[in-house]
Amino acid sequence: MRRYYLLALMILAACGAKERDAQSNSASPAKPQMPTDTVANSEPAPAPPPADFKMPDFAPQYPGSNLVAVGSAQLGGNQNHEVRLTTTDETAKIMDFYRERFAAAGLRKTSDFLSGGSGMMSGIGKDRKASIAITKEQDHQMVIVTYSGQ
Repeated sequence: MRRYYLLALMILAACGAKERDAQSNSASPAKPQMPTDTVANSEPAPAPPPADFKMPDFAPQYPGSNLVAVGSAQLGGNQNHEVRLTTTDETAKIMDFYRERFAAAGLRKTSDFLSGGSGMMSGIGKDRKASIAITKEQDHQMVIVTYSGQ
């Protein structure tokens, strides 16, 4: 389930890409080109968090959450980070916390979705981006925070 949220976030991030596919007027459909890299190969591999790991103020660790894994990857000239947290708090409470933190950091919300115990939100500001995805897993919530910039 988490991979689908990450895939959705990557698709949203690509919406602003400058290159567009050319429109085709041919009657026969063109065979789609298969990408040479799969999404699974481009995702950062989560690793156990270092003891001194600290998240930035614009995308902080949720209070009382447990730090599960961190990952980092160089994508499009930017260092992107993924942090996985767990908490027993409700999704709405987690979303409220990150709404406040994004606003306080001057991030403009680009998406905000809450439905059926799952949620997703993203924001962008000067030289930084952040997003969260929340899913229910057995007796806790998995919170995936991705960010770039300082």
